[in-house]
Amino acid sequence: MDLTQLEMFNAVAETGSITQAAAKVHRVPSNLTTRIRQLEADLGVDLFIRESQRLRLSPAGHNFLRYSQQILALVDEARMVVAGDEPQGLFSLGALESTAAVRIPATLAGYNQRYPKIQFALSTGPSGTMLEGVLEGRLNAAFVDGPDYSSGS
Repeated sequence: MDLTQLEMFNAVAETGSITQAAAKVHRVPSNLTTRIRQLEADLGVDLFIRESQRLRLSPAGHNFLRYSQQILALVDEARMVVAGDEPQGLFSLGALESTAAVRIPATLAGYNQRYPKIQFALSTGPSGTMLEGVLEGRLNAAFVDGPDYSSGS
């Protein structure tokens, strides 16, 4: 199964016609027919009920359509995220409750104005818990208290 097959499947599901779907995805009808049959063989089910001059989704096809649409939407979203020049995505930040209440709001507000596509997830707790979160990859960064290790001593 590949993305092209999913795009072709969605086009046939939308149009109900191999010819119209082929025009929509810029392929010849024979190629589209072959790729749809390969997809059905891979899945082990008929995705369409073939009628004279028309294709209707089978019950399995209806179920599969939802997933196919979600997969293609996620692929489009992923492409937009990695192609954009502007930073975007989720940034998980940890902090002590006192720091989160007093020092972080103004900083995050300014950052959010400059980079509106960044979403912040703020977690609060003791320094040890926040450090564990960073080391285990649950947090991207954390504000903690403790000794200053920056000087190397």
